[in-house]
Amino acid sequence: MYPENNLYNIYIKNYFSLTSPQKFPDITKQFTLDSMSRAINCCEQWGSFLDIGAGSGHYSLPLLFKFKKGTAVEPVNNER
Repeated sequence: MYPENNLYNIYIKNYFSLTSPQKFPDITKQFTLDSMSRAINCCEQWGSFLDIGAGSGHYSLPLLFKFKKGTAVEPVNNER
């Protein structure tokens, strides 16, 4: 079995206190990070990841604690 990873706990430990003045964590963020944790627990290797539609990279940050390197891509459409 692969080591258990919980990205939400990493997020709370490293970023929540720095980025959010709220007393309660964002439930949507918790659901997303829990889903990501289940997915990465199936990874056999921890070389690199690609975050497409990364925005500010908020979800990429916890992944950097698990993977050796990562790439965040945010397509920009200036014609809106």
